[in-house]
Amino acid sequence: MSEFIDILWRSTVYEKDGQPCVRLEIEYSGDTPHFGEAAWIRRGSESVKANDAIFQRLIELRSSVVREIALRIGERIFIEGDHGSVNFNERIRGGHPRWPRTVEAEIKSVNGFWATFEVFGPPRKTASEPIERLMLSWQDKQLKVIVKA
Repeated sequence: MSEFIDILWRSTVYEKDGQPCVRLEIEYSGDTPHFGEAAWIRRGSESVKANDAIFQRLIELRSSVVREIALRIGERIFIEGDHGSVNFNERIRGGHPRWPRTVEAEIKSVNGFWATFEVFGPPRKTASEPIERLMLSWQDKQLKVIVKA
């Protein structure tokens, strides 16, 4: 069953340089993208049909985890392992196998499959984690990414 969302819009007729014009404003809903038959994006003052790669990116951004992380690309965050998701033997050996302690990192990129972070260390490294393993929280007004084992 499809779920339809009302799209709020308004139009204004005005004149510019002696020519009649129509201005159409569509209210931002936060639940974008909206689709009919094709996806359209704004490029400057034009609406253009989204190619397959852009269409896929729009779909991925509907995921709440992907969207929240994408909004913060380039920002510093905290990453820690979810020690409750590791088995007993891993807990004895020190906890989460990839994230034994909380570290600061910068979000480098995200898509529908994984997020990539620049970890400030020590040691400094680049790390990626699958989206389905990520939970989001907050610490000291910064995003905290919690990684399930």
